[in-house]
Amino acid sequence: MVPDPRALLEAVREVIVHLDAAERITYVNAEGADFLGLDPNDLTGRSLWDVVPEAASSPIEIAVREAARSGAPRSFEGRDRVSGRWLDVAAYPTTNGVLLRVRDIHEQKSTEERAHRLGAVTEALAGAATTAEIVDVLLAAALPATLAEAGAVLRALPDGSVRLLGQYGYPDDVASLFEHSRPAEPSPLTDALRERMGVYLAHEEVATRYPNLANDEIARRPAFHVVVPLVTSSDAMGAWQLTFPASTKLTESDRAFVETLARLAALALARGLLHDAMEDTIAARTKAVATQAAEMRAYADAVTRDLLPPVRRIRSFTELVVRRVGDELPEREARYLEYVRAESERATHLLTALATFVTSGQDSLQRTNVPLGRLAVDVRADLAPLVGSRSVAWTFRDLPTVRGDATLLRQVFAALLSNALKFTETRSVALIEVGAERRDDTWHVSVNDNGVGFPTAHLDALSSANGDLPSSSLGVGLATVRRIVVKHGGIVWAENLPEGGATVHFTLPDEPRNG
Repeated sequence: MVPDPRALLEAVREVIVHLDAAERITYVNAEGADFLGLDPNDLTGRSLWDVVPEAASSPIEIAVREAARSGAPRSFEGRDRVSGRWLDVAAYPTTNGVLLRVRDIHEQKSTEERAHRLGAVTEALAGAATTAEIVDVLLAAALPATLAEAGAVLRALPDGSVRLLGQYGYPDDVASLFEHSRPAEPSPLTDALRERMGVYLAHEEVATRYPNLANDEIARRPAFHVVVPLVTSSDAMGAWQLTFPASTKLTESDRAFVETLARLAALALARGLLHDAMEDTIAARTKAVATQAAEMRAYADAVTRDLLPPVRRIRSFTELVVRRVGDELPEREARYLEYVRAESERATHLLTALATFVTSGQDSLQRTNVPLGRLAVDVRADLAPLVGSRSVAWTFRDLPTVRGDATLLRQVFAALLSNALKFTETRSVALIEVGAERRDDTWHVSVNDNGVGFPTAHLDALSSANGDLPSSSLGVGLATVRRIVVKHGGIVWAENLPEGGATVHFTLPDEPRNG
């Protein structure tokens, strides 16, 4: 049995219209008659352009006439000028006219548009870190994506009040109503926050559902109102208020889109609030550390300023006594005076090192070209009084010129070479070698001696994260070395050698030199 073609056309859920050569309607299916708003019998024999004047001179007319002229199908997609809905129109030539098909693709197109807008908003939110940046995205990207004409982002506070995080499109007198206020009970906002569901209200529904808002400035303005809560898994942190033109009718798809954006907004806002809280914590801790560092510098400066002069006077007067009556003193008393002189000298060095340690952490580096070989030779000359009559073999090899702060790097060599002298006091011949080699973009400098080696606590402290703080296991000198090297972008560590002695290693970046 051959199917009835007309029965097939009637079953099609699309507008089907056949036009003869004079562009008169010869057939229209039930869907088409419903679309045109007339009975099929009232349409037959009439010009399509008389029935639908707005279709004249439109792409529909162009498609029909082009299909008739060329004998080939013609199609296009576009918005209907009256309804604003997206239509897919196709015109097919027949033996005695043109068959016109019109399909409503508004939901499909709307879904595609929403997906595109959703992708743009998601990308923008992903690039926002702070609460302020996220609110800007919600107002500048998410709000237009909903086609709302105004909107506000509100933060719900523990005391039941709300705080305005940002708004767009509201007059000043309306926007001011959002500022840190306690919403009326009941209201669309309180209902949305309590029920964790969106509230959608046509203008005339506001007074009906919320008579207490009859005189509210926002409610009195003709508009379609939407309030959606910003909900995470833990709580409703706020709400997104949207205002549409009063004639707006949001479909289920439109509402689902708004609520999808609200879920994205809630997740982003939670991230932004956490980011801001962390930034505040970091800022507070940074301020506290800076305050403590300033106090430490002031204290150390006061200690060195107050103690150095009397310690130096003790040393000077001790040396004066030894010079004047040293030959007349019994051996034991002379030894006691030598102890006093040596300890005062040691105290002087410690206080000087403390002052260096404090200043090494301040200000920026004064970078110049620093020849480490010449620096090492100069420091060796400075240490001559400590060498005295001892036998010390110094070796300096392959020391480069680096970019750094000459004064601070001199302190590094002074501390390491004096340390090497200290640990080789028991050796008949002290062997102290300073060398360097380039590894990738870094200079690796080592100070080696044949002394008694480092106590284990010194090794651990020098390599630890807190190794730049003087402690019972790490003296001021080595702490200063670590602080200066780290400030130059390097690292410090030490090791005891199996054959005896120790090596202190430190690195410095091989930066381009000027000149």
